[in-house]
This record gives sequence, C-alpha cells and structure tokens, in this order.
Amino acid sequence: MLARTRLPRVAREVGSATRITLGPSSLRSSDVLAVQAELARAERGTVNTGVLHAGRSSGSNVRDLAQATAVERAKHFQIVANLMRTLGLSKLPTIAVLDGQATGIALGIGAHASACVVTERTRLSLPGPAFGFVPESFASYQLARLPGGLGAYLSLTGASLSGPELVELGLATHATESQAVHRIEAEAAKREALAEAARLERHAAADPDEHGDEEDSSDDSSSDSSPDEGSSSSDTSSDDESVAAGAPKPPPPLRWEHSSLADVSAELVRGYLQADYARASALLRQGRSRADCERAASLLEGLLAKGEDGDGRLSLACAKALNAIMRIRTNSNTLHITRLLDTPENKAVWRSLGPRALELATRAKKARPQDPEALVAYADAYFFANSVKGVLAAAVTGSGLEFKGNSKELIRRCPRADGGVGHCYLGAFFLMAPWPLCNPKRAEEHLSTAHRIVPSRRNSYYMGVLHYRLGRPAEAERYFRQALSAKCASASEADFGGFMLREAKAALDACARPKAH
Repeated sequence: MLARTRLPRVAREVGSATRITLGPSSLRSSDVLAVQAELARAERGTVNTGVLHAGRSSGSNVRDLAQATAVERAKHFQIVANLMRTLGLSKLPTIAVLDGQATGIALGIGAHASACVVTERTRLSLPGPAFGFVPESFASYQLARLPGGLGAYLSLTGASLSGPELVELGLATHATESQAVHRIEAEAAKREALAEAARLERHAAADPDEHGDEEDSSDDSSSDSSPDEGSSSSDTSSDDESVAAGAPKPPPPLRWEHSSLADVSAELVRGYLQADYARASALLRQGRSRADCERAASLLEGLLAKGEDGDGRLSLACAKALNAIMRIRTNSNTLHITRLLDTPENKAVWRSLGPRALELATRAKKARPQDPEALVAYADAYFFANSVKGVLAAAVTGSGLEFKGNSKELIRRCPRADGGVGHCYLGAFFLMAPWPLCNPKRAEEHLSTAHRIVPSRRNSYYMGVLHYRLGRPAEAERYFRQALSAKCASASEADFGGFMLREAKAALDACARPKAH
C-alpha cells in the first residue's frame, strides 16, 4: 500500500547537482521513500552530485510509530535501512549537509554519504531509544568504534554533539560556516564545468587520423596497448566502421568517481572547511586543558601561515587560544583578597604570548567590528599584554586609560558578553587602582551589575573579594559560599575556575577569623 503512494518531490537540480531537502517536520515512511527515489532518479540522470540537506530533520515521526503495529514499525525501519544502503552503495557521489538541529536519520545520512559537512549551528542527537525505538541512524558500525564507549553513551542517553565534535570524532568530514552552505552546489557545479571543459579541450587537441591508426592496429598489438587503448579496441563493429571512415571518436562520457570528489572537497575545504580549524574549535570547547589550547593555537597558526584569513575568523580563534593559555597559566591575573598575581613567572608568560595575542586580536577586531567575540578577545589580549608592566603601574599610565576604554566599549556594545566581562574589568580596575583612580563605589556598581547578569562562579567570587577588601567580611562570606556552588558560565571562566574554588575556600577561613576575636 505504501509503495503505491504518490511520493512528493523533495529535490531540485542546481547546475549539475541535485539538492535533496529533508524538511523540518518528522519523517514518515513516504518521506524516506521520496528521498530514495530522488537519489535513484539522480543516478540515472545527468547530474553528477547529490547534496542532501538534512540539518533540520527531526527524525522519524514518533507519534505515528507509537500508534503503528509492530509490522508497520518494522517496515518503516526497513525503509530507513534501505536508504542508508542506497547511500553507501550508490555510484553517485553524495554530500550530506547538517546545518542546525538534527536527529537520528540525519546521522545515518552523514555517516553513509561520500562526504558530510557540518556548521557552527549543528547539534546532532539520537533520541530514539528514549521512546523505545532502535537508533534509526543505522550507523552502529561507526558509533561502536568511537573512543571510550561514546557511541553507546550517545545511543542510550540522547546526548548531542556539536559540529566540531562530529569532525573530531570522524562522523563528519568537513566544517564550514552556516552562511556558506547554500554555495556547496554552486561550487560542485563550478568544479564540474572546469572538469568538462578540460576534458573537451584534451579531446579537441587529439588528431583524429592518429586515433584511427591506433584503432586499426589495436588487434595486432593488444598485448602492448594501455588499458584505455585496449578497452577502446573492443568496441562494436559500428564503432570500428566510423573510425575507419575517418570520423573522430566521440569523447567518453564524463564519470565522477570518488577520487574526483576529493577535488571537489579540496575546493570546499578552502578557508574554514579545513579540518584543522574544526579540530582547533573542538579543542577550545569548555573543559579544555592547557595542552588542548596549545595544540589549537599551533593548528591555527599553521592555517594563518597559509594566508587564508580574509574575514579575520582565524585570527580571532588563534587570539582566543593564546588568551586561554595565558588565562590557564596565570589564573587570569584575577582578583585576590590580599595579593596581586603579577609575579615574575606570570609576567614571563604575558611577555611571551601577549604581543602575538594582541596582534591577532587587533586584526580580528578590525575585520569583524560587529562581532562581540572579537571585542572580548581584544580586551582580554590587551589586558594580558599590558599586565607585564604590573597592575598598579599600568593603571596610572596610558595603558590604564585604554584598558578602561576597552571595558566601556564592551559595556556599551555587548554588556552581557562573557557574563558581563566588561563590567568585571571596569569594576576590578576601580577596586585595585591606586589613589586617586580607585573608586570603591563605582567598583561595586560594576561588579554588582555583572553578578546580576549571571551569578556565575567568577562573578560571585569577585563580589566576595570586593566586600572583603572593603571590610565587610559577613557580605564577603555570603558571596564566597555562592562561588563554591556556582558553575562557570563560559569556557574562559572555566580556565581559572579551579583557582577560584581554592581561593574562595581559603577566603571563607579568612572571613571567619574576625569572628573568633
């Protein structure tokens, strides 16, 4: 009954490629059959690439499956399995594009296609088992080989993976920006047109008479001919007659094998489709270590050396990596209840990495003036690069004025960026600067604002330091206790989250001492 249903058209031709789109709604068996029919139609036709956009697919229709009989459910999953088999065995090169929230079937399409492209918006999960259904991705071979039993964890818990994580685990082959996704078919068509032009040019340059001589003598020298010559000599008698008559042999039909797809992938990989960029992005996610950040910085510096940074994204990512290294190694030169962190050892770190981070952040800010991440990276890099002078010395020089200007720009243009880091910077400046620049009232205003934006571990800890330094141990104790239970709101906070935990515990002891007297 299902096979007789009129299937919807879910594809359209874009140049020499077929774009197949899986809609945002849940998939029924007829939808899966429609995709398989489009693939079969594309393989029989004149197109050379199938591009499947599955980034908004929400998987099988759970409501329909719950109401279906056991036989109907088995038929549905058999149809899904057939689609995956078609993708895996098809001679038509296919590119799966996962841009956005996707589940179940989308992972199977990406795993079985010739190439899989993800973006910064990609979030992929396998919620099927939560509803009592088998993991419909049919990618158990790939999932079973993920490290640390991760495949079983993903299948049983429905946890999601980001685009960079999919690349890092080998479940996707390329990463790009979401705004570039619509150009994939055009790039494939352009590569195809170039290949076709080159093929025709090679054929036009050949001498027809020489081809005829080769054909006539092929029977006598078949053992010495190349594979191409040997295959051409076994054509039908009608081909032999046309060659004998002096007619040029038509060019062989163009075939796009998987080796040719590598050329297309190389075109797509330019810029931010590079696997190194995706690996660096995965290394810089929250929970990163110093070694992760150093590896990411090395990968990004390698990409920058190739000169492909037109929009400043590579410079931004590399500046953030260097900032993270300095933050981890020097505990972010953060606030403390009794001392400063601008030690000779920490200054050596800032002296080594700060100038390069500032150079890259300046470049990124110029190229991406509206990007909040570029503004934050520049403020961070400037802070570290000038901390070499010492916090107090920097505060009373032109560096202090520009530091305040950077903080005010963050507050004006993106006050909530990185948990209100602009307020944190300005509040810390007014708290720690020497007289006459210190201003406890303004310090409290800014640090309180940051805490209202998000009561994270850093912002709670800063409020505790503020009250302790202003002689309010009871208030300080309340905020230090908050810091012990609060989570880090960003990867940058987590870089020195352990330090803040240790210091908050020590500060609680210091707050309790006045009560003992």
